Amino acid sequence: MEPSLLDTDILAEIFKLRNQSVAAKAAAYLQQHGQFDISAITRFEVVRGLRHKRAAKSLTRFESMCARMLVVGQFELIFSRNIGVSIRSTISSIFHVRLTSPAATAGVVPRVW
Repeated sequence: MEPSLLDTDILAEIFKLRNQSVAAKAAAYLQQHGQFDISAITRFEVVRGLRHKRAAKSLTRFESMCARMLVVGQFELIFSRNIGVSIRSTISSIFHVRLTSPAATAGVVPRVW
């Protein structure tokens, strides 16, 4: 399974924990890659939706999930798309680090809070 940037709909299905097939695929993905990667836009959309619904417990749970994810900013997405290289390999080569866990990304890719 290749590393993927999850969109809002997929992340919402994972977050809901309702579909067994989605849960199984998410668990397998985490086993292989150690974390989910999402865009700053996806994070914004989920937070906006949870705030609109006044879902404080869900918002807290989502923020906890985000602490264990790589949240990729818009600049990184544009850069990666325009020159045709992966975000991870670009950051890894520039900073000489291996991006495999949230701890490894601390200080390398800004988290969006």
